[in-house]
Amino acid sequence: IFSDPGLVNTVNRYQGAASQKGLRTLARISENKYLFRLENVALKYLNQFLPTTLFTAKEKLLGFSFTPPIFLGFLIPFAYGIYQLVQKREIRKLLLISTLLALPSMLSGSIVSLNRLVLFFPIVVFIISYGLGKLKKPLLVVTIVLVFFQLVLTTFDIKSREGERYGRYFGDIKEHTER
Repeated sequence: IFSDPGLVNTVNRYQGAASQKGLRTLARISENKYLFRLENVALKYLNQFLPTTLFTAKEKLLGFSFTPPIFLGFLIPFAYGIYQLVQKREIRKLLLISTLLALPSMLSGSIVSLNRLVLFFPIVVFIISYGLGKLKKPLLVVTIVLVFFQLVLTTFDIKSREGERYGRYFGDIKEHTER
């Protein structure tokens, strides 16, 4: 892992830029391949659980789809469910341990691989379900309206544009492998 030429080149570039500014000693301490790799792993780990990853089309499923992994309307019960679950000490430990299910996604070449993050999906569904069960009626109605609205938009988008996106992205390829 640490002998990766790309990693060594990046660290050398950072150290060279810092030494030009007269911070050579500080750069050797703060910009080395071990710290750089640790920062990269921390960045990948945190990106797996960001709401933008889970609830928006920022990351593409199969690399081309515009449909988000989870509808944005479920963000309200997710946030409320996570808030309620973190209050319980035993559940907090289980949630922390369950983040290990994101390791396959972290080991991919990209920052987030939704195809591999699907292992963590049952945990997200559990949190959303728990949040839905605990929501008060006004927020539940807002959630239902948002999910229904997004469902209609997504259905229209898939019917009218997803085939075109697929053709533009993959061409005539019928079998998919992760890049």
